[in-house]
Amino acid sequence: MSFKSLNSKAKGKGSSKFSTVHFIRQRFTALVLIPLFIWLVLCIIWLVRSSSPEECILFISHPLNFSLVFIFISFFLYHGYLGIEDIMKDYIHCKILYKILHKLLILICIITYIVSFINFVFYHLLFRYFTGMG
Repeated sequence: MSFKSLNSKAKGKGSSKFSTVHFIRQRFTALVLIPLFIWLVLCIIWLVRSSSPEECILFISHPLNFSLVFIFISFFLYHGYLGIEDIMKDYIHCKILYKILHKLLILICIITYIVSFINFVFYHLLFRYFTGMG
């Protein structure tokens, strides 16, 4: 097998720049998720042990906790999107089916993000209202 035949097979396949960017994004989101996940697990353990409704309300209504949970949700969804996109690229060979499923994946991620944001803001404001903080 000569180099020329391998080169002709690879022609038109594009460069690996997209794969490098995709790889870096996936690793970056994973690195951001590690401390956020540890923080979230420790907070859940603390909230379960305190078993006081007031503690839970104060935790959810605190702006720092609100921000960190929302950042966790954002990075978690994006990291999941990147992973599923990788799997789809490897195993779906029909271009039309890939495009349809990719658009469906994007739609599901956007809807999940919007619903979780609205839900989280609603409960944040509700708890702040009932605790007299807002």
